[in-house]
Amino acid sequence: MKKIFVLLMLLGLYVGISAAQTAHSVKLGWTTSTSGCVVNTNVHRSLTSGGQVIGTNFAVVPDPGHGVPSTFTDVTVVGGGVYYYTISAYGSSCGGTTHESAMSAEFKAIVPVDCAPPGTIINGVCVQPPLPPSGLTGTVQ
Repeated sequence: MKKIFVLLMLLGLYVGISAAQTAHSVKLGWTTSTSGCVVNTNVHRSLTSGGQVIGTNFAVVPDPGHGVPSTFTDVTVVGGGVYYYTISAYGSSCGGTTHESAMSAEFKAIVPVDCAPPGTIINGVCVQPPLPPSGLTGTVQ
């Protein structure tokens, strides 16, 4: 990226990075646990594969029933971000104790980079073309 920027500067071009924001989301879907003790599904999110989850639970989704489809939509993701999700079943009614299942397999979500036209994505960065000059005046003699 530095080489491209330096080359453009040497050519006398101005390049700006787009700040346009697009609403992104990641929708997760799963089949709930068939255990009668489950009361919700814990959604865990990390910024690295197999890494530390953000907070205790990123989200808690109430169990809609046993063995039925459920979903969660994360609307806090940003363009260009990479997120890793896992889920676990949580129960509190079996034998009077609380318990949590093992983590599910990991789901990797790569959120597209925001780049408003006429921008171009170069090395993961939105580069906008230079603005045309303005205020040109002249006289005829």
